[in-house]
Amino acid sequence: LQDVGQKIGAQVPDDRFSFRFFVVNDPAINAFALPGGYIGVHTGLLLATQTESELAGVLAHEVSHVTQRHISRAIYANQRMNILTMAAMLGAILLGAAGAGGDVVQGTIMSAQGLAAQQQINFTRANEYEADRVGVGLLYNAGFDPLGMPAFFETLARETGPLASQAPEFLRTHPVTVNRIAETRARASGYPRRDVQDSIGYSLARARTRVLTSQTPEKALAFFEGEQLDPVRAGDLG
Repeated sequence: LQDVGQKIGAQVPDDRFSFRFFVVNDPAINAFALPGGYIGVHTGLLLATQTESELAGVLAHEVSHVTQRHISRAIYANQRMNILTMAAMLGAILLGAAGAGGDVVQGTIMSAQGLAAQQQINFTRANEYEADRVGVGLLYNAGFDPLGMPAFFETLARETGPLASQAPEFLRTHPVTVNRIAETRARASGYPRRDVQDSIGYSLARARTRVLTSQTPEKALAFFEGEQLDPVRAGDLG
């Protein structure tokens, strides 16, 4: 993870940023960025990737959240919106004290809450598109297949059940739409085609994670015996 992550981070033009990548032992498919350039990846996400470029795509996306200062901007936007929402609710209370009907007061409060929610959605959506755009460029410059990013998004989207509760956590924190997948794929397709082979380290890391996260050694062995490995990965794993 450090090897792939540092290759991505080395492509950031601003040398003021530094990144630390770490693994969280959690079966949920998720990754996240924290202030200071700390980027966490769940073991569930590592196992959900099919290629090293897909993993690199996730890391490039999270690195871009840091470089574009989405975290600090989100904190500032939430603080500002909370102030505006509280002001609107205070206004509704004053309207009620002045004799306004209950419907007017309730409508004012609901409008304030709805506006805050919609602005948060718009802010999140804009950040995700920006992280995709910047991340695809980092992905290609680091020597990976830029199609790895939309490929992973598509894999998660196909696995999503009809109920929102069944969606991987990554999709709930990073909403993926059909338009977003199409735009990311179109942007990645604009780069020259590149045949990228997975490193031995990536294949071994996934295999080791599979063993360490299995309930029993027998279950891990059963998985490997039943898995249809392609020639490249079979060779990587010996």
